[in-house]
Amino acid sequence: MQHIGFLVSTLSSPGGTGRVVANVANRMVEDYEVHVIGAYHSGDGEPAFAYDSRVHRLNILPKEPRIREANKELKKPLIDYIEQNHIEVLFLIGNYQGAYTMSTMPACKSCKFVFCDHGALMNEWNNKPIRFIRFLASVLSDMTAVLTQRSEQAYR
Repeated sequence: MQHIGFLVSTLSSPGGTGRVVANVANRMVEDYEVHVIGAYHSGDGEPAFAYDSRVHRLNILPKEPRIREANKELKKPLIDYIEQNHIEVLFLIGNYQGAYTMSTMPACKSCKFVFCDHGALMNEWNNKPIRFIRFLASVLSDMTAVLTQRSEQAYR
């Protein structure tokens, strides 16, 4: 059985990407060993959405890190988790997960990274830090997934 993972900001977030990850993870658990990894713990730590009992869940850091520190703080625990659980593909759900894993990607030779951009690149084109994060995450990842053909063209 293949092992896949989803990296989200936190399992406690009640947003749209959290709902999508829960729905996809719950369906994929039929065919894969599924891990949903929160970069950090927030709120009461309970997942905002219901997960199948077979989905492995973990929030790595005790609180939300600053972007500058997140890459460094998450690197070793994330690499250890990926290696210990034999995760073959890790889906990075959202911009910040791309930033959080920039130093992790080259260090994990056994895992493929898929940067999942859930917004329109051109809507934040003037936000240089976010544009830079998206660019680096896309370049460093093995694949980039977008929502629309327009976003695909923007990335090209």
